[in-house]
Amino acid sequence: MYKELEPREFCQTWVPKIYKIDPGTKGKGKVSYRQACIDFLSYVCDASPKTVAFWIDYSPEQKKRRPNRYLLKYLRVIDVKLRDIEQTSSLYQQFIEDLKKNSKILE
Repeated sequence: MYKELEPREFCQTWVPKIYKIDPGTKGKGKVSYRQACIDFLSYVCDASPKTVAFWIDYSPEQKKRRPNRYLLKYLRVIDVKLRDIEQTSSLYQQFIEDLKKNSKILE
């Protein structure tokens, strides 16, 4: 069975690779790390940016806004799948191209 994967942890793995933005990067004329996380999670989960922002801003003390455990398992499955297709250049490039078509910030 897959272990749960928190949205922040998912972003820490994939946003630097795909968006070339490190955690802690603020906006200042460029896209912030948080914006990139929202954009990426919105795409892979087919969720609104507003909903995704709640997932990113969640902390364990806020049980009310905790992401659904099925979402956390889904993120793990997506993480595993992305690691698989990352090994196949053409599949990974197709994923990136599809993401770019749907992204508001990725060039």
